[in-house]
Amino acid sequence: MAIGFKMSNRIPLKKLAYNIPFSALKEREWLIDAIAIADAANLDILLDTPRVVRIVEEYANGGIERLKEIVFGGLPGDARKRIEAELMELLPP
Repeated sequence: MAIGFKMSNRIPLKKLAYNIPFSALKEREWLIDAIAIADAANLDILLDTPRVVRIVEEYANGGIERLKEIVFGGLPGDARKRIEAELMELLPP
């Protein structure tokens, strides 16, 4: 989700591939809320849970596409190190 958001890569889901209960992400609710607020540029988004879920699902889908590129894109080297480098770019300096 964070990778998709960083890349502004929001890809709608064609079909539901996994059914992860929203409650499983409770510890990361602050991140979900922050991404939804940034995307909508409005705090009122938090009153529309289905829209919040759709936004973060689409960013997660975009992030997964990036991870697939890193792992299966044919780039030389260790995919784990490339993923680590990608994730390190998400952290503030």
